[in-house]
Amino acid sequence: MGIEIERKYLLNAEQKKNILEKIPNRQIGIIQWYIDDAKRLLSSERIRLSISAEENVFSHSWIYGSKKVLNSNLETREENEYEIDLDKIGSGGRFKTFFEDEKKALKSYPYIMKIRRVIDCFPNAEIVVDSFINTDFIFFSPETIMEIELKNTEDKSVFGQILKDIDLGPVNDVTDTKDYTNHSMALKSFEKHGKPPISIDKLIKIVEKEMKI
Repeated sequence: MGIEIERKYLLNAEQKKNILEKIPNRQIGIIQWYIDDAKRLLSSERIRLSISAEENVFSHSWIYGSKKVLNSNLETREENEYEIDLDKIGSGGRFKTFFEDEKKALKSYPYIMKIRRVIDCFPNAEIVVDSFINTDFIFFSPETIMEIELKNTEDKSVFGQILKDIDLGPVNDVTDTKDYTNHSMALKSFEKHGKPPISIDKLIKIVEKEMKI
């Protein structure tokens, strides 16, 4: 369990292009389902599928995570995360029902799909650029969010220094706006569009295709 201090910013298409072209980054495909129904403002609980690619081969990691806002401040959250051991799922436990019958139970929960670009060349911060995947059956808004998370420091002046260093021009800081948390975006889209009309495995294929390896 750890403390996460991060700020979120909206990027337009030009800003996204600029940062990804000029700073080395690695990509991860992500689908995450909010198994608390995403209806709590100050906390969330989810199962994430993290997809990595190397030499045209995809690898999958299933991860449980929970977050809780501290002092009603969306910038600072308590985070708990660990990998789910699929080899032990059959023997029972809280995750068993989510992975039975081709993971159909997951289809009942709000979810997001995105390509994450990770920039970790700065000593005191990690930058991620999340591009949300829209299809003919689900739509997320906004399309791109950049997060800056502090590493090895609690000095919040680092946020301003990083923004200066990456030189994207004015960016819209939406950290304190609840509508831009991932679970709020998932709930809004799920309430409008409902369950995906395809299997979980086909959702995964959509994300893998977007990764363009």
